[in-house]
Amino acid sequence: MKILRGVMCLMVAAMLTGCGANNKAPDYAKESSWVVKETDNSKKADVFFVLPTVNMKNMEPGNENIQDEKSRSRFEKTLNMEAGIVECCNVYAPYYRQATMGCYASDDGMVDAGNIYRDAMKKYLDVAYEDVKNAWIYYRDNLNGGRPVVLFGYSQGAQMLLMLLEEFGGDEVMKNQLVAVYAIGADVSEEYMKANPGLSVAQSADDTGVIVCFDACDERFEGDNTWSYSINPLSWTTLGEKADKSLNTGCVSVGTDGVVTQEIEEFCGAYIDDENGRLVVTDIVDADNYYNAQSVFPQGDYHLYDLTFFYSNLKDNVAERVEAFTKK
Repeated sequence: MKILRGVMCLMVAAMLTGCGANNKAPDYAKESSWVVKETDNSKKADVFFVLPTVNMKNMEPGNENIQDEKSRSRFEKTLNMEAGIVECCNVYAPYYRQATMGCYASDDGMVDAGNIYRDAMKKYLDVAYEDVKNAWIYYRDNLNGGRPVVLFGYSQGAQMLLMLLEEFGGDEVMKNQLVAVYAIGADVSEEYMKANPGLSVAQSADDTGVIVCFDACDERFEGDNTWSYSINPLSWTTLGEKADKSLNTGCVSVGTDGVVTQEIEEFCGAYIDDENGRLVVTDIVDADNYYNAQSVFPQGDYHLYDLTFFYSNLKDNVAERVEAFTKK
């Protein structure tokens, strides 16, 4: 299936890369430390864009070697597949020594998002976050120039942004210039929100300074059932009522060159589960074709498709929130 193949390209297979002596911390004053830095004065906002895990085959716990040309190419290709969602903004996307896929795997090879918080794995997450933190500081102090800014991250990228908010959520740029934080594919728990009372989750299509979050599954989901905040990207509410698939403006597959390869309107519906807060996807034809595409995610988990299924709705919403912010 074309959509399945397109999403699989998002996680390009590659040889193992480690965290050796030649994998030094990036200097974000150098152009070579950024996947892209855009400056277009006609655009009303910037986006600080933190990429997801780009190498699904690196099952050795460690940090991705961003000095390796194959690794750098994966960052570029992955950005090409996602950046259309934020095309209304100038994109600033750093290379960073992200934690490898092996850091997320449990003993049976399945993804266990909590695994990386174990002491043995946390050191790799800390390396990744240190780079993202330094990239943010450089962007904030040298590149932002008082412009509205969107933070956008998916999967590990979303995890990085949630950590960034913990440390910098109260600084002047975050308080005065933040359009929204799109933390897609990461759990935003009650514990996290209680520990960060200055933060709030999105409640509508155009509120600003908020966290926009969801991680898609279906009714057969077998993963962790603890509460996670979500907003429905079809109706832009947090209510349990089902949003009909007619509200889905486009499930989009994008090639690694950034060219749209397939677009399907009215692809799926969705609702928020009242018991665990998760986004539950409905009405997908041949739904089982989307399960567990890499044999590492729990049954019923659509994590690999969080952006693909709602691509057009997300794209429209980024533009809507930027417009709402600039009108304030």
